[in-house]
Amino acid sequence: MTILILLAIGIYFFYIRYKQIFQNETHFEVASIKEWIILFFVSATFHLVLDTLTTFGTRLYWPFSNTRVSISSIAIADPLYTIPFALLILGAAMLPRINSKRRMYTYLGLAISSMYLILTFINKKNIDTIFEKSLQKENITFQSYITVPTILNNLLWYGIAKQDSNYVYGYYSIMDAEPVFKNLASIRGNLGNIVANDGYSLFNISDPKAW
Repeated sequence: MTILILLAIGIYFFYIRYKQIFQNETHFEVASIKEWIILFFVSATFHLVLDTLTTFGTRLYWPFSNTRVSISSIAIADPLYTIPFALLILGAAMLPRINSKRRMYTYLGLAISSMYLILTFINKKNIDTIFEKSLQKENITFQSYITVPTILNNLLWYGIAKQDSNYVYGYYSIMDAEPVFKNLASIRGNLGNIVANDGYSLFNISDPKAW
């Protein structure tokens, strides 16, 4: 059902743009080859940068290395980042090309999404500090740790720390009254290597440098 709804929305917006471009408009702006190259280069580069910010990360150095680069400051799907940007870009796309508001909507969408990304960086730094202090408060020694936002938001975070043979994990919400990861739990770390379905090794959880 979701795919059909998205398909219907895509067809609708295509029809709107078709009418604007081929039926109603007589003015066309011609882009140079240089402008097209810049557009595709910036789009491809920015896409890679966004992927590195997510929990899953991306193989930024492929084909020279299969190591995934992941900053984990934003979830792989975050509506607060995607929806405002998408609505403003779609709003700009529905306006005639000669309408000056198109540029305003585009810049506004980029500004809002960029400010949200900055906010996620701030959250990430604060969450790391809170997780470290929570571990120290419980007298838990660790070799390395990671913190990641849960899916579809940047409020609820998950942290896991590696010890010699165990892993300590817990959750913390920015909405919590006290800045601490509560109810930390421990599991035995005998998982060895985590390997993706395509056969590439994501990282060795026994190697602190991989975190």
